[in-house]
Amino acid sequence: MKSILMKNILASFVTVMAFLFALTAFAADTTAPAAVKADNSGKNVRDQNQARPTADSQAKGSDMDVEVTRMIRQELTKDSSLSMNAHNVKIVTLNNVVTLRGPVNSQLEKDKVAQLAARVASSAQIQNQLEVIRK
Repeated sequence: MKSILMKNILASFVTVMAFLFALTAFAADTTAPAAVKADNSGKNVRDQNQARPTADSQAKGSDMDVEVTRMIRQELTKDSSLSMNAHNVKIVTLNNVVTLRGPVNSQLEKDKVAQLAARVASSAQIQNQLEVIRK
């Protein structure tokens, strides 16, 4: 009886370990093909320019600046017609100036993001530094 119990425990252990091994192998293979991967190294270096507003700059702004950024982000993410790139643009509001930076997929999308930001932050100046990466 004891040896049957031990065999069942061992079989269960081996099954669980095999499952965990397979799961680990699957999770480790989540890299995108080289053609799909984004390499933003150059843009990240460029964005370290102290003259350009960054998310860290946002912390120096007023509560109203933070709220404007939050409302713009909320409106962007609600718009299902926008690409993932457009949903993830950098938005920094500082002293009632909204800066939009990052890649978008088309000129139409660039215009739409800027219009949305202007509608949400009607009294703010909009600096549209978005870059079209596809035509």
